Amino acid sequence: DNGKLGFIVNQNIFQSSGGGQGFRKFLIKDNIPIEIEEVDDFVNVQPFKDLGADNKTAVFTAIKNSKIQYPVKYNIWNKKDSGKIFANESYENIFNNKIIKDELLAKPIKEYNSSWIIGDRIELEIFEKMIAKEKGKYRARKGIDTSANAIYWIKEKERINGKIVFENSPETSKKNIKQVTDVVEEELVYPLIRGKDIYKWRYKTPYQVIVPYTEDGKVIDKKDLKINFENTYNYFYNESNGFEEILKNRGIVKKHFTNLKGKENPEYVLYDIGKYTFSKYKVVWKALANGMIATVVSNKDNKIVIPDHNVVMIPVEDENEAYYVAGILNSKIVTKFVNAYISWFFSTHILENMNIPAYNENDKKHIEVVELSKQAHLLAEKESDVSEIEKKLNNIVEEILLR
Repeated sequence: DNGKLGFIVNQNIFQSSGGGQGFRKFLIKDNIPIEIEEVDDFVNVQPFKDLGADNKTAVFTAIKNSKIQYPVKYNIWNKKDSGKIFANESYENIFNNKIIKDELLAKPIKEYNSSWIIGDRIELEIFEKMIAKEKGKYRARKGIDTSANAIYWIKEKERINGKIVFENSPETSKKNIKQVTDVVEEELVYPLIRGKDIYKWRYKTPYQVIVPYTEDGKVIDKKDLKINFENTYNYFYNESNGFEEILKNRGIVKKHFTNLKGKENPEYVLYDIGKYTFSKYKVVWKALANGMIATVVSNKDNKIVIPDHNVVMIPVEDENEAYYVAGILNSKIVTKFVNAYISWFFSTHILENMNIPAYNENDKKHIEVVELSKQAHLLAEKESDVSEIEKKLNNIVEEILLR
């Protein structure tokens, strides 16, 4: 009892929303508690880089048979200069000359085994005011998952009488998918936005996506597709294209649509799609980023913009509300909050943990955010400087979130 343990671990176990929850119970064999004494986070140092490993390294010490007390000492180590830390360097040289630590604190963001939020004492007090205490108005969703992007993602060549002549995109897939030139009905084609297409306050849509669904989020029946969208049907089922077997064997089909009682889905079914996918306005952000990078999307060329599965979105129906939410998300304090408890993936759980007050058209501060957000979008579209707008926005958002 009261013996000390030391471990080298993947830093994600302290902050991942799902995978680390069991570990964060801090129990051995479900009944022997361990107290985390201190954590040293070496993610920014990359101590094993010269050995060819990009591990997110952390080290912790713990006391056996002692219950954890929060906040826990949490040290983030950074390099003093750029360059690798070499494995054959002495301990003294590295710690005295090459790296420096930032002494912080960590505690669960909500329940006892939830992700840790990290900051100094003052930051943790500020973050506490931003944590959602109850379910908020806004719900985040993932974009559509095709599991065969090279079939669904297309590049338009020309339009003829309501039809689109296109090439599919085998360059977007690791699967061996044939490149073809074909025709589909334009009604089922939408501008596509990927994570890499999102910038702060703006976006681009280099690809389009075939979505064989109605705009209430229901997949079009195979018979209806053959009758009403003959070109799209032929594209999916033409033997020379070789797509049918690929569609049948996609991961999403096997995991989510096989053996569903009383319902037979067509081979071209998609995942993470619903009526919300076709909402008039969406606030979208990159799932893989170093901070919140959000923008408002709506229609392009009179077609709804569709996000892909590496994009997270909040569907809304009111334009001003969309700009309000984007303004909140793009603020400095929100990026600081999110970075304090997320180690790498900015997923839908952000809105489960952070309180965004519902948009109120009679609140002067909310209206200010809307106007500044619109200005930022317009300037960013022209690739103009938005720093002054963002300074004003940051101050107002802090007032809203911390009042």
